[in-house]
Amino acid sequence: GLSIELQPQDLLMTILLGSQPSIQGTKGYINIVIEQLKMHSLNKGHFYVCVCCANITSLFQEICDSITTKKLPAALSIIPLTFQPEEVIAKLFHRSDITCTRSGGQTALELIKVATGDVWVHSETGKGSCTEELLKGIPGWEAEAARYMMQKMGAKIMTPNLAQQEIAKAIHSS
Repeated sequence: GLSIELQPQDLLMTILLGSQPSIQGTKGYINIVIEQLKMHSLNKGHFYVCVCCANITSLFQEICDSITTKKLPAALSIIPLTFQPEEVIAKLFHRSDITCTRSGGQTALELIKVATGDVWVHSETGKGSCTEELLKGIPGWEAEAARYMMQKMGAKIMTPNLAQQEIAKAIHSS
């Protein structure tokens, strides 16, 4: 088990890219957070990134290796997690300032019900920044759920490249 006491000024980002997570996408978001925290320091608090790796041993190991081999900013903690029960995920979604996820039906409903921070729906597209181009990087049935999440809760379609500016804004507002 793991217990973390977060202060109100601490930032929490949860990355949960499905039961078969995008390895490149997951690592991309982590690298963006690291880069942005090296360029911009937090005004106060700490930045925690919980990375849900499902039971993908290679992803979990890659994240653990990057944590131990990269010089991380002092204000950053990256926490790789294996499969977690829904109670844990619900608490993460509720407390997260940023949740980066896919838009499967169950996940969409969970986020609509409990998320309080920004919600990003990951797109696998490598190009474009307009909504229609980004939606092409999401499987058809999930793309429609992503549209609904955008309308219902202001979710944003996101890629690691687009996340740079959003992460910088979150750091500056801390």
